[in-house]
Amino acid sequence: MRTGIVRASVGLLLCGCGAALAQQVPTSEERSSQGDRTQLQFSVADTYTDNARRTPVNEVDDQIVSLGVNLDINHDGRLVDYRAAGDLAWQDYTDNSYASQVLGHFDGQLDATLIQDRLTWDVKETFGQVTANPLVPQTPDTLSNLNYFSTGPRFSLPIGTQTAFQLAGDYSRTDSGNEESGLAGSTADLSGERYLGSVALIRRLSPRSSISLQGDTEHFEYDDESIVPSYDQRHAFVRFEARGARNTINTDLGWVELDSVRKTSGLLARIEVQRRLTPAQTLSLRADQSYSGAGDALRSGLDLNNPVIASTPISTTDPYKDRSVGLGWRYAISRTELTVDLSRSKEQYQTQTQFDRTRKSISAYATRRLTPRLDLRMDALYTREDYPVTGYDDKELDASLGLNWHFGRHVTAGLRYSRLKRTSSDPTTEYAENRIGLAFFVSPLRPQSQ
Repeated sequence: MRTGIVRASVGLLLCGCGAALAQQVPTSEERSSQGDRTQLQFSVADTYTDNARRTPVNEVDDQIVSLGVNLDINHDGRLVDYRAAGDLAWQDYTDNSYASQVLGHFDGQLDATLIQDRLTWDVKETFGQVTANPLVPQTPDTLSNLNYFSTGPRFSLPIGTQTAFQLAGDYSRTDSGNEESGLAGSTADLSGERYLGSVALIRRLSPRSSISLQGDTEHFEYDDESIVPSYDQRHAFVRFEARGARNTINTDLGWVELDSVRKTSGLLARIEVQRRLTPAQTLSLRADQSYSGAGDALRSGLDLNNPVIASTPISTTDPYKDRSVGLGWRYAISRTELTVDLSRSKEQYQTQTQFDRTRKSISAYATRRLTPRLDLRMDALYTREDYPVTGYDDKELDASLGLNWHFGRHVTAGLRYSRLKRTSSDPTTEYAENRIGLAFFVSPLRPQSQ
């Protein structure tokens, strides 16, 4: 588990179909083959920043005291499966640069089997932040909390030994803040409901592969329809999934139709491929074209389990077309881990075209065990965003260096330095910031991960 001080924004990369796509009900044998884990960590940190408000001039320093919790829990049982992953922290700026608040992310899911291998009921909960104004530096003042709850049944009817017919329904509720962003066309109020129905015909090709024909329809309603009209979305696609000793592939190919202010349709495509090159090296490729919204973007981004390389969704009710591609490489041996990730995404909004953007990023992470009790960690993220309608662009660099000392089976002390810099076509949104922090981490349920 990576330890560190919680950043002010939540990371997202792909904005795919998310919960809209039906999933195959896992059999009891598949669930029992997955392992359980419980990782829980508490932290207390004190961080100094020389530019708390991230301004180009008249910088204000401050001290940030935070109390955090990081968890990664997975249980696969005969009747109940659940997982939860989160990194949350209460932050207090001692010189009152910002009000005290909780920032970070949480993603949890519970699957209860009501009839063995036939009927399950799913519950999902996602919490994170969206940005009210993407054209300014991200601070606690420009972020709005978003809570996304979903629940519904999934029924599977076997047709022979290798084929199954599946029906699913889903109700979702999104609740968010109600702050005004100060940017025309943007609103932080994403509160509303979603109703989803899906069907699938699934054919198991082997114990590790399957192909399916799937379709679903969704209806979105926002609380204030006088301001934000409801809209509908439909998908029809073929899904192929395969998992081997060295390769994993998941693909969707089909058609999507969006009935919003105007009706539009187009190709739905998603591919995720992972290849184990050697016992120490893994290469991954991902590509996606779909329609999405802020809630599904938040959930799908957290499902990637890599918030370090992400962008924060824009707080707008306008659905958008997303095209993205990414390439990742990981190298891990007993004392060393290296990861590199390259990505590019393009968002095109239905009506609020001032938010249209192209984003490119490169990230790197490295950790080295210096001694049995001491490890060195480095990470860097460089991003560039271009807004073609407004002519705005910005570049950001976020680099950190940390040293962790495991002075007990359950306790770690960490020292971390971060350098953040932003340049843009609008000089008033540029800034440079240095942070240095000391943190203590306690993992009560297990020894420190090595």
